[in-house]
Amino acid sequence: MFAYWRLANGWRVTTEPAEILARIPYVVNATRAARGLVAQARALPAAEARAQVIGSLGVLDTALIAEATGGTDTTCAAAQNLVTAVDAGAFNPASVSITLRSLVDVRPPRLILLEGVYECATRWFTSDYAGVTSWVKSVGNALGGVLFTIRDQNPSVVAALLQILAAVPIPEMWARGITNANALVELDARLPGSGWAQPSRVTVQALSARAQGRIAQAMTMFPTGGFPMFPDGEGNRVATLPARPRVQWGPILAGGSVGLLAGAMAQVRARRQ
Repeated sequence: MFAYWRLANGWRVTTEPAEILARIPYVVNATRAARGLVAQARALPAAEARAQVIGSLGVLDTALIAEATGGTDTTCAAAQNLVTAVDAGAFNPASVSITLRSLVDVRPPRLILLEGVYECATRWFTSDYAGVTSWVKSVGNALGGVLFTIRDQNPSVVAALLQILAAVPIPEMWARGITNANALVELDARLPGSGWAQPSRVTVQALSARAQGRIAQAMTMFPTGGFPMFPDGEGNRVATLPARPRVQWGPILAGGSVGLLAGAMAQVRARRQ
């Protein structure tokens, strides 16, 4: 993936079908690699193992900075437009159809990685206490990528990061860095003039509010630190904000079952009287 980002950063913005088609195999390989990394992380629930195998690579750290400065987003968008045009019968050369059909997932790799972090950390019946800390090589260096991504021009990428900030365990350094930089406040101020579609603006604004509330709540609960420590990819023990509390469905479901059973027994007794 590192070689892909070096290549993609040299791509110029274009809508020429021939150039887009030439780039698609590289995007396909990068998205396939990103999905493979997410699958590998999903199979490594232990923080130490994930930090050693996934975090040590520095893929997420690099993706947050390197990919946004290249032509990945424009190529993915143009490829999607070509898929639509082919489906609509605008033109249908066999080579175009075959090449486009190979692009199963047109999301940018950094978006696949961010959504993978959120998915792995919020799956039901799992306890991921390390969260994104174990995905990055260096928490300090990755903070720059986080602040950079909050200013990303792709609303889907921004929303994916905000989901993590709102609900997933994150390094304390990130929470303080985001707060000190007023990054989310500035994001809210930029939204009206962002040019994004209204549904995207509404989604990003809602997630930003949740992220700000979660960070403020965590800092209030632990004003002097004392956060749990987990390793990043370099082996450093990093203070990590706990995940936002989730509803514990087990007791609720059990209580509901007991209530239903008690109600049924009461009805039986009433009929016998």
